[in-house]
Amino acid sequence: MASLPHLRSGHADPLGRGEGARAEHDLSVAVEGPAVADLAGHFRDCWNDELPRFREVAEHWTSGTDRALALDPLASIDALAAAPDIVGTATVQIVRTRSTRDRRLFAVGPRPRIIELAEAHRRLIGSAERLLYIEAQFMRYREAARWIVDQTRKLPALEVIIVLPSAPEQVAFDGDTRTPHRHGEYLQVKNLSLHGHRGSYPMTSFSPGACAPGLNVP
Repeated sequence: MASLPHLRSGHADPLGRGEGARAEHDLSVAVEGPAVADLAGHFRDCWNDELPRFREVAEHWTSGTDRALALDPLASIDALAAAPDIVGTATVQIVRTRSTRDRRLFAVGPRPRIIELAEAHRRLIGSAERLLYIEAQFMRYREAARWIVDQTRKLPALEVIIVLPSAPEQVAFDGDTRTPHRHGEYLQVKNLSLHGHRGSYPMTSFSPGACAPGLNVP
């Protein structure tokens, strides 16, 4: 696991913190072994699905001009290399989330097509017996909140700890209080309030005025 701190202000230190007001900490992972074949297959499927539409866009860009795409020829991917040999002792599973355009008249977003990641989370939450610890950027998915509540009802002694930012990045650092962010905060508070017994503890602090007013709901 490699740690890649991205700092928009300040300087990096080994913990990914910045001297300025804003520091971001991302993680990446290098995958080896048979799971690489799953990633290659996913890339092939996405590439082949998008290729016809991209060709149409590229033709529109270059039509009537002397411009040409540097990537030509754009060919579909048919065959894949054999899966690599097993490396190490870790058990690795590649899970995906893919959506497709929802062509219904009053659709407000894409339609889920592959929900392997959600199913993996559902199974993981359902396997918790004593402690469920979650670190996430958001907690807005209603189904996930219900899975947690259902598990605590089955196992009343189950302890649940959820660590979240005190406010979304755009709100905390940019002061963006537009409707999408307010709606996201509403969904998060609604999900965290789904279980009747909870406690909220701030784990970060900001300089005065750093957080936009009116978005932090007690």
